[in-house]
Amino acid sequence: MDWASHFFAVRRWFFVSMAGIVVWGIFVTWLVGNVPLNHPYRVTQVGRLVLILVGFASANRQLHVWLPVGYTVYFVATTLMFRLTPTLTP
Repeated sequence: MDWASHFFAVRRWFFVSMAGIVVWGIFVTWLVGNVPLNHPYRVTQVGRLVLILVGFASANRQLHVWLPVGYTVYFVATTLMFRLTPTLTP
């Protein structure tokens, strides 16, 4: 079995795990970090969940070539945006 076949065989578990990590991050920052659920950073977390759900739902190989690139660019851009903007930092 090649890597692509293996990925597509386990991709749903992979994306469920990623979604779980994002949901866990929302829960922990709310419970431990006292970051309100209506904080602007939640928009970026929902955006990540949307990208993860697209990967979960689609078996399009071309999409899965570009999805990690898009996720990484989105993650870095939104993280920098919140780290470099003091009024948005929780």
